[in-house]
Amino acid sequence: MPQFDPIDMHVGAVLRAQRLRMQMSLSDLADALGIAYQQVQKYETGRNRVSASTLYRIAKTLRTPIADFFPGSGANEVTLTALDRWDLSAGEVFARLDDPGLRKALAGLIDALGRKSAVR
Repeated sequence: MPQFDPIDMHVGAVLRAQRLRMQMSLSDLADALGIAYQQVQKYETGRNRVSASTLYRIAKTLRTPIADFFPGSGANEVTLTALDRWDLSAGEVFARLDDPGLRKALAGLIDALGRKSAVR
């Protein structure tokens, strides 16, 4: 299996999680961006890098701040803390799940946990 850049994989995992959170299909996002759904799949797995202009359009379409794609980033660099590396590993696992129902259930669980921890 080819090695992909961890940052690209992280961006893809965030993209996928937000798309699923919004209950948007690959085709819906691809149509909104004017690209093929296969390209969105490649972005989500980190196989292809997302250009700055495309990331801007993705963030706008998914109503997500661009900074959400780069947690822990500074103004000029992206740093991976231990927590970021754990998030990246979780994102890789999520991106590799083949069962759409399982992905949706996991995204729902993560979203629910996030809401619960934000209440505290």
